[in-house]
Amino acid sequence: MSPIVALSLLLGCGIVGFAGWQSFWAEGGDDYHVAAPPPGPVPPKPEPVSTVPPRVKGWKAVSSDKYRLTYDVPKPWKVNSTGLLIGFEDADGKPLAAMSATAEYRAGRCGDEPVAKRAAAGFNQYVDGTVAQVAEHAAYKWAKAAYTPEEGTLPKVTVSRPRPVRAGRLTGQYVEADVAGISRTEPCLPPRAVVYIVAVPGLEKGTTVAFVIYADQGVAEAAPKETLEKIARSLRRH
Repeated sequence: MSPIVALSLLLGCGIVGFAGWQSFWAEGGDDYHVAAPPPGPVPPKPEPVSTVPPRVKGWKAVSSDKYRLTYDVPKPWKVNSTGLLIGFEDADGKPLAAMSATAEYRAGRCGDEPVAKRAAAGFNQYVDGTVAQVAEHAAYKWAKAAYTPEEGTLPKVTVSRPRPVRAGRLTGQYVEADVAGISRTEPCLPPRAVVYIVAVPGLEKGTTVAFVIYADQGVAEAAPKETLEKIARSLRRH
């Protein structure tokens, strides 16, 4: 199996290293099309630099000018270059999930896998489906993409029902996913994980933006759930 790692990938270049399930960094797009239900995503694009200030005292703001959305993360989190994406692809190199305007917690935390991480956040746009459908679909998609190793079995993903939330001036749908039964075929894999999704209407008619947070749990250096929930609550339009 290929462990949960991130591999550097420049626009127009191939993946270096593994075949099989893997995560990646890339320059590209995070939009996804939805055919029939369930909704499906579209590839992301590099983000222009934003100077929106944080609302949470002592934290850092992460902004997407493309979607006019901002969230805050604690100082220990790394805010990535606006031209980088975080995501996962299958053994054939087909993208499974990708997001832009990203931040990571404890990147490089796993031995010789320098870009492995304990948590990450970012935006993933959908061009079809209701806001509630997108929230549920994104939760399942990211849980399975992030925590299914190449030679392991699918984890057990339990997704809450969507519930309405306020995201600054926006009304969105919030979903939590608990990920258990992860095939720990490599030392970088956690025993369990969580995925939080806040889905809000996009700027263009018929689009929805999913704010994605996924995080390892059950390990000493895991991001506390209270912190992850506070990150989710910081989402707003700018």
